[in-house]
Amino acid sequence: MPPPPPGLGLQRHGPSPPPSFLTGQMKTSTHRSVPSFTSEGPIWKQVLVSFGGTPPDLTKFFTESAVRVAKGYLRDGRSILQVTSIVCTYDGLLLVTPAVASLSNLDILRNFIHESLLTGTPFEVALPSSTSFIKILDVPYFDPKGLKITQEVLEKALHTSVHTEVFAYLSTKPRIDHNSVHLTLCTVYCNLWDSQQGTCAKKALGQPIFLAGRSCAIRPAARHTRVPLCQRTSISQIHVSNTVFSQCELIDQDCD
Repeated sequence: MPPPPPGLGLQRHGPSPPPSFLTGQMKTSTHRSVPSFTSEGPIWKQVLVSFGGTPPDLTKFFTESAVRVAKGYLRDGRSILQVTSIVCTYDGLLLVTPAVASLSNLDILRNFIHESLLTGTPFEVALPSSTSFIKILDVPYFDPKGLKITQEVLEKALHTSVHTEVFAYLSTKPRIDHNSVHLTLCTVYCNLWDSQQGTCAKKALGQPIFLAGRSCAIRPAARHTRVPLCQRTSISQIHVSNTVFSQCELIDQDCD
């Protein structure tokens, strides 16, 4: 009698093998920490609309129809950005988007809000932001005429530099810190509106920038969220009748 075909003969069942367990490093959260030079803040995948004074009636924005209209404005403006929902936040609106809105996207959405409100209603459209802190090293403290460099001159130079797209997000005027009374160089500190991950600042960090004819290095600065301190006296600024005086100014000294 011929043997049975393979697989159809007498089967012997032994004990089942023990279950195998995955070995190796387990996956961890993909959440990225906030860089040391950036303060924590909301994500950029949303657009904030704020109103001056008492906000108008915003009920009509909380509908599917309003979302479709916003999408239409973006589409007509040849943008690939989408608005997925519109919600109330504080006394304003929050337009939720799947990606970060560009400056041109903000202009389109600003037009959408403007044409949806009564004429003359004051409002602002912006990305809710964190702040990144950077510093520029070895900047000439005096101009070619021997005059001290000013915040206005520095700000203009930053806006016309090769990093103009970065310094377009300056949140305050650049701060000048004279390295020493015996030196002709200073350090310039800049605060930038930025994303949680410091995306804007990272474009310039480690890169050179030419100021007053000198190549200067851009580096991260320690993040700070409190009132700035006078570098020489380390005494907090004093606020009197909406005017800010440092200890150096109160004793009639030049802190530059």
